[in-house]
Amino acid sequence: MHFKNEIFLLKKYYSQQKDYSYLLFDMAIFIMPTTLSISVTLLIICSLKNIFCDYKLLFYDNWNKSLLISSFLLTLSCLWNYFDKNLATNYPSILMDSSYFVGLFNWIPLFILFIGCQPYLNSQTLRKKFALILLAGTFPVLFMGIMQGFFGIYGPFKSPLDLIVWFQRPINSITDLTSIFNNPNYYGSWLNIIWPFCLATTIGFSKKIIPQLFKLFFLVLTPLSIVLTSSRGAWLGLIFSLVFFFGKRGLKFILPILFFIGLLCLSIMYPILGFNFQEFLKELIPSGLWINIIPSSYDNIEIERLEIWNFAIQKISERPFWGFGASYFPKFLEAQTSYWRGHAHNLPLELAFSFGLPAAISVIFPIFSITFLSIKNYILNNKNYFEKYNIEKAYAISLIFLMINHFFDVVYFDGRISIAGWLLISGLRNMNSENNFCN
Repeated sequence: MHFKNEIFLLKKYYSQQKDYSYLLFDMAIFIMPTTLSISVTLLIICSLKNIFCDYKLLFYDNWNKSLLISSFLLTLSCLWNYFDKNLATNYPSILMDSSYFVGLFNWIPLFILFIGCQPYLNSQTLRKKFALILLAGTFPVLFMGIMQGFFGIYGPFKSPLDLIVWFQRPINSITDLTSIFNNPNYYGSWLNIIWPFCLATTIGFSKKIIPQLFKLFFLVLTPLSIVLTSSRGAWLGLIFSLVFFFGKRGLKFILPILFFIGLLCLSIMYPILGFNFQEFLKELIPSGLWINIIPSSYDNIEIERLEIWNFAIQKISERPFWGFGASYFPKFLEAQTSYWRGHAHNLPLELAFSFGLPAAISVIFPIFSITFLSIKNYILNNKNYFEKYNIEKAYAISLIFLMINHFFDVVYFDGRISIAGWLLISGLRNMNSENNFCN
């Protein structure tokens, strides 16, 4: 992809575009990683504009219809729990308020974005533009992360009237990087969303200095930042994207890298090359990195996670149809196990606990079906790895990573990640529809 040509096409596109909502949408994508509240406002405006202008968009295909059914089931669950006196009677110390409807804001507005933003992602050119703008908007996030890790700059940085505040939590070393996400898992997940787009948009050669610097910035700082988050899930996502993006053609350079990394990890975990070499590696590599690969650092975590999943399944079996209400999982867990965790570490279980199995299945099914078709059409059956379908493949890989990640952690409740996820689903839905895979 030639950077100069893309800029020219963008200028030509905007000069010919009479519908200014496309410009608002692009502005919203650009500021989404750094200014979420304004971005959400613009995206809602753009989505509602499309739905009001063409209400048939709501019923265009089975995926859109499915999420309308999901909205109904989620709302019905909240209403049922709100008026269910037995629920409050049986759990008086836990259900002390009636905020059952708050959790809907994590879902129904995003269903609206999924449907309403489809016109902005309904061609390969528009989806490529989305990828470029998403990368450009991530530039300050990467920069702030480097300032945090290497220079100890934390902020807060404020705009006039404090409308925008960036704060990075202090860290003890260059590891556990968070940038303005203030959570290494959230930051690592965001970087893994954009990493396939880094690969897709930087393929190709350009003699111009600025495009080359643009490519180099993202190809170096994105994986470096992922490593420095010290998030095991983010590390796996980095490797996952490389393997799936380049496929068999990339194995000749990916396998040696994986072998080298695996050898280092084994040498840190066990003295297979001698105790002296093991100690040398531990002194050379920051402790925030190698401590995450030794067995003693995650045995208890995995056992605890299995206990949390088991607890969630037990509670779901008590109210399989209606759930207990959103945001109540931590309270139930703390009341019955004495330790606190913010969620179930599994999004399907979190959904089923909050809203019941029917609502959870209605939300998960369209995501799974769109993802499955995308894997089939743009990864398994696609051999043009460096040609026509690199952007489509990047959409699919980003979404697959998010879906797998949410089986072991829940980063959905960061608005930037959830919105990006639903826009990826919207783009993939368009790709499948264009290829006559819908209905």
